Amino acid sequence: MKWACGITSVLDRSELLMRTQRSLRGAGFDEPLLRYDFGRVGPWGNWILCLHEVCLRNPFVDRYVMFQDDVIVVKNLRGYLDQQRYPDAGYWNLYTAPSNQDHIEGLGGGTGFHQSNQLGKGALALVFDRETLRKLRAAS
Repeated sequence: MKWACGITSVLDRSELLMRTQRSLRGAGFDEPLLRYDFGRVGPWGNWILCLHEVCLRNPFVDRYVMFQDDVIVVKNLRGYLDQQRYPDAGYWNLYTAPSNQDHIEGLGGGTGFHQSNQLGKGALALVFDRETLRKLRAAS
């Protein structure tokens, strides 16, 4: 499976960013596109600009993932994700907010992916397939 990824950051978070980059290398994401926000477009603007650039530079990959600069992921995450069934008309949020734990337990708990009540919150690590990304880009 072919992947492309991006990281959004700001200049004063270099220590967090270096830790995140080490984590991503261990997870199988070796060459993410890095985009800094210089205070002009804000977090959402920087995120969407990075996402568009990742897509433009890699139009034919299977999965796209966007990370923020303050996330640490498990080793071999990419290999694990390659084994999972991607949801129809959905996306993966690789971060579960603490407020979502009760919701997941109500669905039966366990490991793996679950429907969420996060409403898109906690965008530390989001994964999209090409079709979902096309729809997201058209809406932005």
